[in-house]
Amino acid sequence: MSNRFQLGEWQIHASENCIARGDERVQLEPKVMDLLVFLCRHPDETLGKDEILQSVWGSLHHSDSVIARAISLLRQHLNDDARNPAYIRTIPSRGYRLIAPVQLLADGEPAPGVDDIETTGTLAGIDSVHGVADSAQAVAASPSGARRPVWAIPALLALVLLLITGFWWQQRPIGEAADARTTTSALAQLKTIAITPLADQGVPDEHRYLIHDIHEAVASALLKRGSHRVLMLPESRSHDVRSDADAYMTLAEQSGADAVLTGSAVEEASRIDVELRLVVPGSGKLLWSIRLGEDAGSEQSFRDGIVAAVTTSLGAALETPSGNVLDDSPVDPIAYRLQAQARWFVQQRSVEGVRKANELFQQAVEQDPAYADAFSGLALSFIHQIQYTGMAPDSAFAQAMAAAERALELEPDHSEAITAKALVLALRDWNFDAAIPLLQRALSLDPGNIAARQHLAEMQTMTGQYDAALENIDRALAIKPYSALLLAVKGLILTHAERYDEALATLKQAELLVPGFAWHYNYWAYALERTGRPDEAARLRSEHHSFLARLDDAERRALQERIRTDGPAAVWRAIGDHAERYRRIGLPVYQCYDLEQLAANGRDDEALDRLDSVLAARGEAFLMLQVSPALDHLRTLPAYQALMHKHGVPGGGFRPGHAAE
Repeated sequence: MSNRFQLGEWQIHASENCIARGDERVQLEPKVMDLLVFLCRHPDETLGKDEILQSVWGSLHHSDSVIARAISLLRQHLNDDARNPAYIRTIPSRGYRLIAPVQLLADGEPAPGVDDIETTGTLAGIDSVHGVADSAQAVAASPSGARRPVWAIPALLALVLLLITGFWWQQRPIGEAADARTTTSALAQLKTIAITPLADQGVPDEHRYLIHDIHEAVASALLKRGSHRVLMLPESRSHDVRSDADAYMTLAEQSGADAVLTGSAVEEASRIDVELRLVVPGSGKLLWSIRLGEDAGSEQSFRDGIVAAVTTSLGAALETPSGNVLDDSPVDPIAYRLQAQARWFVQQRSVEGVRKANELFQQAVEQDPAYADAFSGLALSFIHQIQYTGMAPDSAFAQAMAAAERALELEPDHSEAITAKALVLALRDWNFDAAIPLLQRALSLDPGNIAARQHLAEMQTMTGQYDAALENIDRALAIKPYSALLLAVKGLILTHAERYDEALATLKQAELLVPGFAWHYNYWAYALERTGRPDEAARLRSEHHSFLARLDDAERRALQERIRTDGPAAVWRAIGDHAERYRRIGLPVYQCYDLEQLAANGRDDEALDRLDSVLAARGEAFLMLQVSPALDHLRTLPAYQALMHKHGVPGGGFRPGHAAE
């Protein structure tokens, strides 16, 4: 049988996974093409989801969401509108129906003109295409059962083609000229694309988790193509859509971006409509656009559909598609919703947020025990539990490793799961020799895995590989240049490498981005102390140290005065006075702060006891302590070195700027 069809004004080449219209060619993923061929062989029939799953996916064990995503992609490729369809109509609670005129083409037969296209009944066999009885059946009754008059068919075809043409003009990638080849050529010349978060123009709180990190997922998908630099612009703190748009264009232009991928989301009647636009900063020239819509209850098809649409539509214009971006793995819809909500809570970086995320990930894996994404997220959430909620490290790391291993059983090349396994090996076992290659593999699978890049840089710092660490943190910043966290980590790495002036300049950038971001003030104080400016470091701590956060204005002014008269010792005494409530919480980072004030006040035995607890808890906090000047005199003590060896710190620990022997 032939595998070529004429569908409306599109010619379908199934063996090439391609559809064509004039000079325009669009590559389809294999499963999307299989679905299109199945629809073409059963035009004007309502096809149930079970029937589609069995015929296209070969199993009923897949979730309905794989169909929804494939249908969404087909509509995007065909420039069809789900609410006013010209090609594929959704039949509520039943399935889907192909409503456009379709003709099976014999191999070697030229495509007919639009006027020559016949409407047909079933395409189960070639004979039915041109059979008189089937043709008569194809022009049959309206929904009420009455036969249409013969003259209505050309009129209906003309109306359908008019709708197709009008909708295609509205949704096609737009360039300076109407020629699709001109647009594709312009897109192919782009070197740097900036991506903004979706502007929330009316998405209620209960569905906001659906849109919060879509720009990061899109960036990661485009980065896997490997030819273009992609950078993510930061979340806006204002709610003024117009001023945000202007600010993003300015920021993109300053960053050297050739184009900006921006978008907005609005929910109406439980449906979220998303519009994405690729524009040139400065001129505002529109290069490409697409409109998508999905029921807010279909989380996977909504989120994955947007990423797949950009990758296959915009990505295909940027270069030849590589691989199948559509994940055919069956996912339970409830499990998908739970893990998506969990990731939303992780982003809040709070005690309650991390605890809630862990609960939701656990519910997701119970709901779908074969869902690798949920297991990898669960693994990372156990590691977060140590830092944020004080969960016992032994238990947390063991559960994190078990979840990561389960994810890798399900999907051996899962970048996030590999990252989680590497973190356990590094933070629990100090086994950097095993962890570093794992992180490098995770990045080869997903160059947009920012967390893996950050952790790789941190581990290279711990082992004295400062140049490699800086190269990796800079590569992360090339993708996410406005991340205060990444800038703070870079400042810490520069401090380890004794490049203090660069460290101070980098930490100043972090403060300008996110004033009040607590982590980088500690790193800043270390760099100031290393450059012989302890009074400045003390004033910085008096304003931003966690233990002094509850001081009122009068108490803060009094502390500043004591620093002027008594020097840095005044701030360490104040930290000690306010440490008790944090000591009771017992979080690793607070133990580090407590350790510093004990050491700075000469209470060495207590400081070493606290260091024993910090090392037992493992975690990333020890990277910070390695450069703390408050511990310098402890590093000369045999008891300090004994603790390093007791807990297996590589080389027994090392001083800033000096790799372990």
